[in-house]
Amino acid sequence: MVYALRTFNLTKELKNKVILDNLNINIKKGEIYGFLGENGSGKTTTIKLIVNLLKPTSGSIEFFGEPIELNRNEVFKRIGSVIEYPAFYETLTARENLEIHKTLMGYEDKNCIDDALNMVKLENFEGKLVKEFSLGMKQRLGIARAILTKPEFLILDEPINGLDPMGIKHIRDLLITLSKKHGITILISSHILSEIEQIADTIGIIHKGKMIEEIDYEAIQSKNKHSIEIVVNDVNKASFLLTEKMNITNFIVDGPNKIRIYEKLDDSVAINRLLTMNEVEVQSLSIKKDSLEDHFISLIGGNKNA
Repeated sequence: MVYALRTFNLTKELKNKVILDNLNINIKKGEIYGFLGENGSGKTTTIKLIVNLLKPTSGSIEFFGEPIELNRNEVFKRIGSVIEYPAFYETLTARENLEIHKTLMGYEDKNCIDDALNMVKLENFEGKLVKEFSLGMKQRLGIARAILTKPEFLILDEPINGLDPMGIKHIRDLLITLSKKHGITILISSHILSEIEQIADTIGIIHKGKMIEEIDYEAIQSKNKHSIEIVVNDVNKASFLLTEKMNITNFIVDGPNKIRIYEKLDDSVAINRLLTMNEVEVQSLSIKKDSLEDHFISLIGGNKNA
């Protein structure tokens, strides 16, 4: 197995507080790695350690099998990144900003700016001042800058913030192309779990600075359960009827009006009839499969804000 990036017991303390606690990450070459965790769990701190914006308290990082400290300058020529909100020279155009980055990186490809702008669908806005860009356009320009030098490893921290549905789909398709067609390894952190589950090969879930699970997404899919999801007007009465009349005990109440049943999946018609006949309004009933969000919540508990 060839790994693009690995961390070994990576630890970061700030003001006597442990932000990262012996974090081990294993990202395979060419894959899309979804990095998930609640706000404040340590995702951005991890990314800043990888790109040398912060120094670790202890632990180490390997990039393509070698310690990242051996030749940081050469390593970072092979990495592109967008961390938090990308910063630009606001009074310059999109192209001018990319030209500055190209010069700083010492990159000679004459077509790289055109290629990058085309890939993020900004080719018609290259002469527009960045201060006139929307947040979503700045996010796309940030990705253009990150892929300008055709890196081997791409790090994206919340890359679809501010994008409309079409913009999100375009970035999703772009990342899949970069990974599958061009062999670029991608580390992506996002709180939009529905998007991560459409593109990620491997999922790493961090909680309070610790890695609590690192798993192939296919393995998550195989573990996720099917259920009957019912939306009703009275979950307490519905729960009583399911238990007393149909001897159903493997279910959860998921919110003020939703129940998920994990047994007797072939009895949905009988369940619907039972509730209706006992004056419980069934607003919807469907067969569902647990999502990445459900898996995430089952591991960390609490709310769904990743």
